[in-house]
Amino acid sequence: GRKSDIMGWKLLSELRECGFSADKDTLNRSIKSQFREADRQNATWTIIIGEDEIKKEVIQLRKMDSGEQIEVPLDIEKVKEAMRC
Repeated sequence: GRKSDIMGWKLLSELRECGFSADKDTLNRSIKSQFREADRQNATWTIIIGEDEIKKEVIQLRKMDSGEQIEVPLDIEKVKEAMRC
């Protein structure tokens, strides 16, 4: 939805400012297609922000090589900390 899209753009900008290489789907593809594209681009992490995450003020952070997925508070410092572990 619109709120998750806004949060996605904000988080993308903040991650780039911190030196992360980051991208966001702009084609409204299915989540499965987005994961395939992230895999094709050799992404280390993917971030999932849906309506449930917005309500809970969290993101789902997925490590692409293992498929491990954790819930992280929607706070740039917490996200950066989780991604650097």
